[in-house]
Amino acid sequence: MKTSSHDSPCRGARFGWFAYVAFCLVLTIYVACITPFRSEMLLADAWEHHAAVLTLSDNLWTPGNPTYATAEPSIRYSPYSVGLAILCRQTGITPYTALSIAAVLNTLGFFTVFWWFLRGFAMTSISLAAGICVVLLYGEAPGYANSFALSDLPWHMVNPSAFSLLLNFLCWRLLWRVRSSNITATVIAVVVAAVSLAISVLSHGMTGVLGAIGVILLILAVDASSRSRMAVIVISVGVLSFGLSIVWPWYRFIDAATGGHDPWYWFNPTILQRMFFLWCAPVYLSTLLALPYRSEPLVRWSLAVSGVVIVLGIVSWLAQSASLARLPLAATPVACIAVGYWVVSVGQGLRGWSTEMLGGLLSRSASRNAQSLTQVLFIVALLYGALPQFHAIVSEPYLARPLIAPLLKREDKQPRIWTSYQTALAGIEPGDVVLSDMETGWPVPSFGGRIVAANHLELFSPGQRERLEDTERFFETKSPWEQQDLIDHYAVRYILVSRHSPLALHIQDEAIVAESNALVLMDAQKWLSAQSDR
Repeated sequence: MKTSSHDSPCRGARFGWFAYVAFCLVLTIYVACITPFRSEMLLADAWEHHAAVLTLSDNLWTPGNPTYATAEPSIRYSPYSVGLAILCRQTGITPYTALSIAAVLNTLGFFTVFWWFLRGFAMTSISLAAGICVVLLYGEAPGYANSFALSDLPWHMVNPSAFSLLLNFLCWRLLWRVRSSNITATVIAVVVAAVSLAISVLSHGMTGVLGAIGVILLILAVDASSRSRMAVIVISVGVLSFGLSIVWPWYRFIDAATGGHDPWYWFNPTILQRMFFLWCAPVYLSTLLALPYRSEPLVRWSLAVSGVVIVLGIVSWLAQSASLARLPLAATPVACIAVGYWVVSVGQGLRGWSTEMLGGLLSRSASRNAQSLTQVLFIVALLYGALPQFHAIVSEPYLARPLIAPLLKREDKQPRIWTSYQTALAGIEPGDVVLSDMETGWPVPSFGGRIVAANHLELFSPGQRERLEDTERFFETKSPWEQQDLIDHYAVRYILVSRHSPLALHIQDEAIVAESNALVLMDAQKWLSAQSDR
C-alpha cells in the first residue's frame, strides 16, 4: 500500500474525513450528555480529582492536602487541576462543572489532535479505523486511568491522564513536523513540545513517561539521514521539559519521581494481570498483523512504542515496581494506529472490507482463506470487547441509563450519591476530619471534609498504612479508651457510616447529627459517650 493513496483528493477520502468528524462529534456529545452522572459511581477516580480542584479553588497557593488534614502537598495538584481551579475562581463555576467541561474538551481535543497527528504522516485515511479501535478494542473495559474504552469515557475523560495523552500527541506531531524544517520553526516547535511534555508529566506521571518514550522513538521513524538531527531535537526537548518540571511550585517533581512508591500499595499484581491478559490483550495481539507494514514510518513508530511499553511493563512486573508497570494501558491508542493501518490495508471502507473478507472465505486459495479468517477473528475480538460496553452504557446508572430509563418507563437505579453526601455533610466545616471506612469515606473530601484513610493513597503523605490499620482497628476494638486515642490522634470531628454497611452496628442514635438516605453522620464525642454508656 502506498502512502499517497491514503490521502488522495477523491470522494472516498472526503467521505472518510466526514465520517471521522461525525465519529468525533458523536463521542463528544455522548460524553457531554453522560459525564454529569459520574457521581453515581462511589469509587470513581473522579472524586479525588474533584477534591483537588475544590481545595485549590478555596486556597490556590497554600492548599494543604486535599485528602487528609495535613499540610503536605498532593501529586494531584497538577497543571491540569490548577488550571481548572483558576477557571473556577475566575468564573464562579463549581469544580464539578469545570471537570464536566474538561471531560468534553478532552474528548474533542484528543480525537482532533489524534487526527492531526495522523495527518502529519499523510495517514488520515486510517483515522476512523484507528479511532474505533481506541474505544472498542479491549478484552474488557478497564475502568482504570488511561482507559479510552467507550463505556469509560464519560467518567474517565475528567481525569488528567486524558489531558496528558492529548498533550503527548501534540508533542509528537510538532516534533515530526519539524524533522526537516528551518532553525526558527524547529526552535519554536521544540519549546512548545517541551512545555507540552512537561505539563503531561506533571499532570499524570505515567502518561508523561509514555510521552517521553514516544519522543525518543521518533528517531526510529525518520529516515536514517535525519536521525542525528532528530536526536538533537529529542535531547533538547528532554532537557527543557525536565527543567520546566522541576520548577513546578505546587509539588516537588524530584520527590514525585524518586520516592513514595511503596510496593505494598502502588504495585498491584492483580491489576497488571488484568491489564496484560484481558484489557490490553486484543489490541497488542492485533498489532502483530501490522508487522508486514513496518517499512512505513508511522507503523514502525507505533510498533516500536508498543514493543517498548510491553517490555517495560513486564520488567516492572517482575521487579515489582509501580513506576512503569501500567504503561501498556496508557499506550493503547498508539498501538491502535498500527492496527488501524492494517485494517485499511485489507480494504478501504466497510464495503471494501466486507467484500474482501467474503471473497476470501469463498475462495479456494488457502492464502486468501487465511487472510479472511484473520479478518473474522479481528471482528470477533472487537465485538468481544464492544458488546459488554454497549450493555453497560444502557444499563449502568452512572452512564446512559438515567436518560434511557424514562423513555422505557423503567427505574433509573441511581443511588443519588451526590445528593446523599451533600445533605449528610452539609453541616461540616471545611477541613473537619470524618472517620469512616475507605469506601464510604471516599467522596468526603469532595464536600470539604478530610478523612483518616483513603481508597487511593496520596504520594507524599507519610504513615498511610498506619491510617488504614488504625481505621480498621477503630471499628474492631471493644476498648473505648483505644477509640478515644484514635479520635484524638487524628482530630476526628465526625463518624460517617452507611446503614447498608456491616459497620451499621456502630450507629448510635444519640450521636446522629445528620442522615441522608443510608448515610449517617455522627458527632465523634457524642458517639464515644454513647459507646461508654452501653
